[in-house]
Amino acid sequence: MQNVCIYHIGEIYLFEYYLKPGEYEIDPDDKVTRLLSEAEEQEKKGGLMLALQDAEKAKDLNPVSTRVFEKLVSLNFRLNRVPVIRSLVDEAYPYLATPSELAWYYRWKGFCDLESYQPEQAEVLYRYSMLFEKSEKANEQAKEEIHYLEEALKKKMPDYTTAQLQEKLKGYGLPTGPSDITIALYYRAGEEAERKNLLQQALDCYTIVDLWSKDREVEERIQELEQKLS
Repeated sequence: MQNVCIYHIGEIYLFEYYLKPGEYEIDPDDKVTRLLSEAEEQEKKGGLMLALQDAEKAKDLNPVSTRVFEKLVSLNFRLNRVPVIRSLVDEAYPYLATPSELAWYYRWKGFCDLESYQPEQAEVLYRYSMLFEKSEKANEQAKEEIHYLEEALKKKMPDYTTAQLQEKLKGYGLPTGPSDITIALYYRAGEEAERKNLLQQALDCYTIVDLWSKDREVEERIQELEQKLS
């Protein structure tokens, strides 16, 4: 029987739908957090391969965790493994549901396209990532990459509207937001969490749904849960 460290109902729904695991049991010991902490320590010491091993073990225990994917990508970046980064970013996509996670996705897709000599596509992806990201530091990184590309191409990128950027992405065969299935799964997870009186987890799920749907019923459920948790 598969042993996992997945504790949030939203992630459990993603795990069961996308990976169809069959029988599994949830380990009461959160080994993923420990492994990521150990990976961080190994990375600080320069032990990138040992850090990577810890992160891969964490992924075995929680294969839908975005923080695990983020650590794996950052380590493979330091090891200059572009094909692995591309594969990991594509694998992570169904599990991404917040604006910062989507910004991460588009930034790394842009990086991979830049490395594979597709500068115009990379620039579109970097631009699009900035629509999702509130972190000034992350946006500065994207701006630096765009400036570099414009210098290399010896031309300034057009000031595309959001709709134009989305048309470009569709032309590349890329999504313009989170998976509709993923958002629907979070809604169902929120309903089950409410039934089980897991109020904070229900709130987490509905908050994600509300980011993309702006549904009146979801907004009302969020308000009710906030009142109960206050």
